[in-house]
Amino acid sequence: MNVATWLAFALGAGIGAPLRFLVDGAVEYGNGIVRHRGTLAVNAAGSLLLGVITALTLRDQVPTDVDTIIGVGFCGALTTFSTFAVQTVRLIEAGEIEHAVKNVALNTLVAIGLAAVGYAVVLAAT
Repeated sequence: MNVATWLAFALGAGIGAPLRFLVDGAVEYGNGIVRHRGTLAVNAAGSLLLGVITALTLRDQVPTDVDTIIGVGFCGALTTFSTFAVQTVRLIEAGEIEHAVKNVALNTLVAIGLAAVGYAVVLAAT
């Protein structure tokens, strides 16, 4: 990876992480009740975008540097498996098993589903 790509990657990550923080705060705390919707929102949006970028890269519609910058940098910093995992563990600890199972199902199905949708839309359009 050349220096320019590395710096652009760092910039993408530097935008993705604060955006995750802002989205999480706006979604989670807007109603006064924490429901882990902010984590779901960033995971959903990042997965959809990553599906699009990956398909565009595989179709040679964008250079691999774009995949590195947006896919790995921005989407990697925007999405958060670790927060999702800790939130689920804390729900289990609190005895909220049903909510924990829903959290796992929603994050997993929505993220994979939207990644597939983004990927499929690009493949259908090219």
